[in-house]
Order: sequence, then C-alpha cells, then structure tokens
Amino acid sequence: MKLKDSISLILKNLLHPAGIAGLVIALAIPFLVYLGPNVGHKETIRQLDLYLPLPLFAVQLIAAIVLFCLLNKDFREWIKGILPEKAFSICAVTFAVAIAIFAGTQIEARHRVQSDESVFMSVAQNMYYNQESGTCNQGYFENGGLNCVGKSNSFKTKGLSFLYFLGMPLFGSNLHWIFNAELLLLPLSFLLMFLAIVAWTRQPLLAFLASLLTALQPTVMFQFRAMSVEPLYIFLSALSLLIFKWAYDRNTIKHWALLALSLAFFAQTRQETAFCLLAFIFFALPKILDKKDYKAPTFFVTLSLFSVPALLTISYFQGFGFQGGEYEAHGHFFEDLAKNWTEMTLPLKQNGELENPFLTYFNYLFVIGAIYLVFRAVYDARKGDKFYLWTLLFLCLYHIQTYMILENVSGDFSIQINQRYSLVMLPSMAFVGALPVAHMVKFFAESIDKNNMAKISFVGGLIVALLFTGWTFHYKQDFNNNIMYNRNHLTIEEYEILNWLKEQPEADRL
Repeated sequence: MKLKDSISLILKNLLHPAGIAGLVIALAIPFLVYLGPNVGHKETIRQLDLYLPLPLFAVQLIAAIVLFCLLNKDFREWIKGILPEKAFSICAVTFAVAIAIFAGTQIEARHRVQSDESVFMSVAQNMYYNQESGTCNQGYFENGGLNCVGKSNSFKTKGLSFLYFLGMPLFGSNLHWIFNAELLLLPLSFLLMFLAIVAWTRQPLLAFLASLLTALQPTVMFQFRAMSVEPLYIFLSALSLLIFKWAYDRNTIKHWALLALSLAFFAQTRQETAFCLLAFIFFALPKILDKKDYKAPTFFVTLSLFSVPALLTISYFQGFGFQGGEYEAHGHFFEDLAKNWTEMTLPLKQNGELENPFLTYFNYLFVIGAIYLVFRAVYDARKGDKFYLWTLLFLCLYHIQTYMILENVSGDFSIQINQRYSLVMLPSMAFVGALPVAHMVKFFAESIDKNNMAKISFVGGLIVALLFTGWTFHYKQDFNNNIMYNRNHLTIEEYEILNWLKEQPEADRL
C-alpha cells in the first residue's frame, strides 16, 4: 500500500464519533492546562498542581494493576514467544546481577545532585503526611505529622516522589531505603531493555550487548547509586518499549490502554520526556487506526489524562524556560553538543584516573554505529526491507527530547551535575553502538561455520561482553574515588557533615 493510501485509510478510520470525540478530548486536556495561566487562571493551575497528582497517580496505579491482572495469561504466553534461547537469557541475568553487585560494592550510596534529590524526598514526605504534591521547604514533625510552614510548587516532575510515597508505609518514612531501591532498578532495567530489544529485533546478541553497554557506563552506575530520577527514566523507557511491542502484536483496547498508562507515568520522570511520546504515538497509529473501533480514542484519552501531573508542572512554570531558569539559556544547542562530546572523550588524568565518568570508546562506537545504521537503513530500504529505516526514524523522533534538553539546560557537561542528562541518550547510544559489533560477530561466525553459526555467535558475543565488562571493572578505584561530581561542593559538604555526625553521641539535631 502506498504511503498516501495508508494515511488516507488512517484518517478514514479516525473519522467516527468515538474517534473524533477521543481526539478532541485528548487534545483539549493539554491545551486547556497550558492555556490556564495565560487567561488569568495561574492560581487554579497551581492548586491543581498541588492536589491533583496524588489521587490521579493512585487511580493510574490501580488501573494498571487491574489491566495487567486481566492480561496476565496473555502476557505469559506472549513473553514465552519472544524469549531467546536459554543461553542468552542466563547470560543476561548473570551479567545484570554481576554489574549490580559491582555497583553496590564499589560505589558509595550517596547524593549526587543534592538540590534535586532533596526536592524529590521533600515532595514524597509532603505526599505522605499532607497528601500534597508541593515541596515542603521548611517544617517540623509534630504528633506523627509534618507541619509545613514554608512550601512551594515543585519544579520537578512527581513520578519518583510518588514511588517513594508508596514505599514509605512498608520501608519507613525516613527514606534511608531509597539507595537500595534505586540499585535494584539497575539489573531490572538491564533485563527489561534486553527483553524489549529482543522483542522488537529478534536479535538476542544485539539485545544483550546493547543492554550490557548501557549498564557498564560509569555515569549510569553512579546514578543508580544515588537518589536521582534518571534510573527511573531508563527503567520506564525500557518497560514502555516492551509493553509497546506487546500491544503492537496483540492490538486490543486493553493492551493499548496499558501502554498509555505506562507512557503517561514515563512522562512523569522529566518535563522533556513528554516530547519523546511522539515516537510511540507515530508508530502506534497504523495499529490503533487499522479499523473504526475504540482503540485510538482509548489510547489517546488515557495517555492525555494521566499525563496531566507533568502537564500541570510545565504549565505552571512555563515562564521559567524549562531548565534555563531566569537566564533563558537557549540557543546554544550545537555549542553544547560540541562541548559535551569533548567532556565525554577527555583523556585520562596523569595518574590514569578518568576525568569524567564516561568511557571514550563508547562514544566512538556510537559514531561508527550511527554511520552503519544510516547505511543499513538506506541499503535495506532499496531492497524492500524497511526495518532499519523505521528504527532510525523512531530514534530521531524519540530524541526530540534530547534536543529540548540540550537547547534549554543552563550549561553543558563541563558543569558536573549536568552530566546526568546523558542518561536520556545513553541507552539509544548503546543500542546504535552495539549494532555493528553484534552484526560483525554474526558475520565472522557465519564465515567460520554456517552450520554452527548460532553457537559461534554466542561464544563470540560472550568474549566481547567479557572485554567490555572487564574494561569497566578495571576502573574500580575510580568508582571508589567518586569520580562523579567530585567537585560538587554541596554533596561534599553533606558527606563531611554525615561523617562528623557518626562520631557524635545520638541526639536530635537540626
């Protein structure tokens, strides 16, 4: 079917009462939320930003649990169909656990971005004690409650704080358990990314190497030992990709509704994440609009409604210029891109220590992979196979958010705390970098022995994986020395105060 005919069919299948109503409602929600402050209703948006997220998150969680329970049997059947041979699955689990153990034993659990992490914890405390989604800037605990005498709306999205809120009744309201929870996300993110790439590509070696390359980056491991939102971003990105493939294959209302709930919560990780939803929506259209039914309106309305907490935050702070703050730090995209490349490829210090928590080979591997992906996309498309062309298009749409981050943040990676933004890009960079490596291993395996190509590919991939892992692990001392944000005065100050407190007798202190 020609592209023109496909677009015509999609539009035709949208033009029915439910489809039109769903589209209007889905577009009206973000439009009205963003319009509010511009027509004299900024206080309304502020109040909604404080009191609506928590109940909406609760409804979203319950809806997701109910839907998954209804689809549980279907999921088990589907996941069995996409699982690769046991050798790759065992390998993925083994390396995921090994990396988590390395990170847990070699990297000290501590704050990396003091101000942001304090906001997430403060909002969680306010949710728990006062059912509000604002930041408790000043307050005191009294009679089992938290009395906030100074509070404000939170500029940060509230998804991570909601998860902290959920854990507080079980693990304690002091939030000391968060470091362990974030570390647990590391192997889970590895395995979800592995499954998602396997599901979409049916290339287990590629999936394994891409997941491994992501988890082995020092900046990734450091963030999974902190209280930042980036680990949740990687986790939800991989989860959404996996559910997307499940919904794409099964193509029912329930599956698309579950994906919409997942994507809506994914949007609660960073303000800019809302932009990457375009990639999912674009590629979902041919499926949800393959006939005149309720799939499209259900997907659109669910996604729009449960994205409201992030939309409220964006709307209330719209004059703040995203991360640019009062300085409106825009218009430096290419300049920052060049500086970031420099920071991510700096040579070692004279003592052999990493200057920044980035591995130079990873960046050059990404460049080689990007050239290879473009070549494969064009070459295969001419032969009628458009898989890599669609892959390239998905990545380009997905990373509109990367442009938004680099365009709007106040500075580049030479400012250490900005280095965490790289986690938005690193999984995709790892996938692109793993492409030529996986295909090269497969090519050599085929040239050695066609009949035993699968076994030889597995062994070759395992050797490559051990080399990548060994290269990261040999920087053990760098991890011990906290090379991430080691010039961040706030985290150093906190670290020194905590060490001093350990030497003092127990007492209530301010």
